[in-house]
Amino acid sequence: MRKVIIVSFLLLASIANSQDGLLNWTLNYNNNMRIFGGVVNPVNTNIMYVVSLDSGVYKTTNAGLNWFQVNNGITYFKAQCIDICRSNPNVLYIGTDSLGGLNSGVYKTTDAGANWVRVYNGVTDMAVQSIAVSPSNPDVVWICTFNGSGPAIGGLWKTTNGGLNWFVSNTGIASDNRNMLAVIVNPLNANVLYAGTSLVLPGSTGPSKIYRSNDGGSNWVQLTNGLPNLTTSNNPVRAMSFSTLDTGRVVAALFVNDTTGGIYLTTNSGQNWAKKWGIPNTTGTLPRSIGFRPGSNNEIYVGLDQSSLTTGRGVWRTTNGGQTWADFNSGALLNTMGIRALLWKTTGDTTLFAGAAGTTAALRGIFEYTWPAPPQIGWTEQNSGVTTSLNCVSATSLTNCWVGGNGGVVLRTVNGGNLWTNVGGGAIGTADVYAILGIDDNTCLVSTSPANTYVYRTSNGGLNWTQVFTQTGGFINDMKKTGTTIFMYGDPVGGRWSLWKSTNNGLTFDSTGLYIPQAGSEAGWNNSMFAEGSRIFFGTNNTRVYYTTNMGLSWNYSLTTGSANSYSVAFIGNTGFTGQTVTLKSTNGGVNWSTVTLPGTGTAFSFIKGGNNFWYARGSGIYNSSDAGNNFNLQYTAPAGTIYCMSMYWTATTLQPSEFFSGWAVRSNGGISRYYNAIITGIENNNPEMPSDFALLQNYPNPFNALTNIKYQILNPVNVKIVVFDILGKEVATIVNEYKSPGTYSVSFNAANLSSGVYFYKMTAGDFTDVKRMILTK
Repeated sequence: MRKVIIVSFLLLASIANSQDGLLNWTLNYNNNMRIFGGVVNPVNTNIMYVVSLDSGVYKTTNAGLNWFQVNNGITYFKAQCIDICRSNPNVLYIGTDSLGGLNSGVYKTTDAGANWVRVYNGVTDMAVQSIAVSPSNPDVVWICTFNGSGPAIGGLWKTTNGGLNWFVSNTGIASDNRNMLAVIVNPLNANVLYAGTSLVLPGSTGPSKIYRSNDGGSNWVQLTNGLPNLTTSNNPVRAMSFSTLDTGRVVAALFVNDTTGGIYLTTNSGQNWAKKWGIPNTTGTLPRSIGFRPGSNNEIYVGLDQSSLTTGRGVWRTTNGGQTWADFNSGALLNTMGIRALLWKTTGDTTLFAGAAGTTAALRGIFEYTWPAPPQIGWTEQNSGVTTSLNCVSATSLTNCWVGGNGGVVLRTVNGGNLWTNVGGGAIGTADVYAILGIDDNTCLVSTSPANTYVYRTSNGGLNWTQVFTQTGGFINDMKKTGTTIFMYGDPVGGRWSLWKSTNNGLTFDSTGLYIPQAGSEAGWNNSMFAEGSRIFFGTNNTRVYYTTNMGLSWNYSLTTGSANSYSVAFIGNTGFTGQTVTLKSTNGGVNWSTVTLPGTGTAFSFIKGGNNFWYARGSGIYNSSDAGNNFNLQYTAPAGTIYCMSMYWTATTLQPSEFFSGWAVRSNGGISRYYNAIITGIENNNPEMPSDFALLQNYPNPFNALTNIKYQILNPVNVKIVVFDILGKEVATIVNEYKSPGTYSVSFNAANLSSGVYFYKMTAGDFTDVKRMILTK
């Protein structure tokens, strides 16, 4: 039987904001250009630049929604590398190939690409393969040059005056191989650089070499431990990258011309290298771009090309520091596309952009893949796209949810509610949907009433609906899944309650063994069933709540004296709530109920639970208890409409934070509210007097608003430094830098001057280092 008002709510582990390319690759832009490089403005990651071997420089100021060319002053457009100054992102440098004569070389802009000037005085090698700009001084730049027929004259060049003059910077680099392909500079220390070579020319023999400089390029030392060292190891070093979280970690990508090629990683500033197997080890595999995901030491992405096969290209990734790799191509990004550029947008949703440089227009362009950003803490409003009454809601995963409403409306989101799509209609027609159960991201059951009741099922995300159940004169009130069994209950028909179950995800239903006789003219209410483990409860309009503790083998009822109607039921252990205008509480698993005064006025709908929390709704207000029902407080007031339904999902993890909550509440006017929270349950220190080891613990609270506490343990007397970095690796605060005796310490960190986002704090104490992640929300 339909209630006048009902509510449903959901809790999830993580919710997403939608972008093109959300958890899938989509084409962002293609002007038939071969993308060879790209950079992101470190201050505003919505601003990005890419260089094309066909048409110069492209820029976006809105995270790739629009791209436009910025070539004023550039007289040769075959650009193949680019870099930006972290301390002054209006300054950029690009390098071209050698085929433009006196127009080849390096171009510089000091106004974010509006105007460019060629700055190549003194350089005799014309093909610029890689550029590294000092993170602290826009006038200090290093470039790699290459000669395709013999040794380059200089190979590595440096300017200290913004390109007005260049000088050779190759002391320590072997004279037989100064054809340089890659140079990178430590984003936190401009004195530390790495450079990688091509092959010995002529002859194309190995080995290629990796060098490190600790003095800004004045001197270079070859790194050999763990790297290929045979003359037959003819695998050029094409790309390298620092981890922004730990700059002692550097990854290098070598062409695979024999089995010694591939990906190499150092975790100790180049002292030792280890090959990380897993990308295609086929001769001709050409890793052309590589990088750590910002804020990660172990998640690495590599862009592949191929010289002998049409496949085996695209983007590959590892999430465990290179122990295993997986093909990361999907959607519009194919394994036939050679990827030469990888760049990251970290504002809001995290997006990886990949630049393709194929032989045809179809294999070129800019592609994007977006991960959802951590959702805003608390309640937010979403756009359902409808104004009809929404009656029921059910979530199936971290980002997927189903909603049912009047007029045959069935809404579905696959991106955390940023976009809702109406997938109703079809076999459902325009009948009102009063109960809904999402089984998984693509499978859902809905029931329509009144008159006869019908249940429809989709297994393809709502593209098609099939009738799987009907009952003349019936009204299905609710459906819930516990374990592998779906229970469905409806108003009595023929003197018995309509009770059904399915063990095949709703393909068929059976009522065998499920018998409760009707008492008088009693009926039920939609969205009034609770199922957990072997316990099932459902409400009525007859001062009764029916329940089973053995999956329906036998049934009992308890009296709800004081409230004829039990519009919803929820339990945490033996503590439960039900009611209508008058609310009731049970402390013995539903055997007995007694009236209880709860905040708010009017009808209470949609009691739900998640972890140790209860929620219910009254009118447009949502009330919450975080202590298993002992105390309730108003948590949110929706802008308009009456909340009709909420459906709960909650998850816990052994990692910090240890509990995740997220939810949706739907309303009479088509409104949808969404809730998210992540809670750390606390940190225990069993031996605060004598720590057994050095340790950096998770900050608490996390997420936090302005103020949080960081606890750490010191084993031996040592100088301790704790530094905070943003997601791009920029140091934003030093909160500890002093000598400490053994013991356990706690320090407060005030982030009032920082913007919301993800930050990392790193502790260094002698040889001990550790890094933790924290989320600032304002």
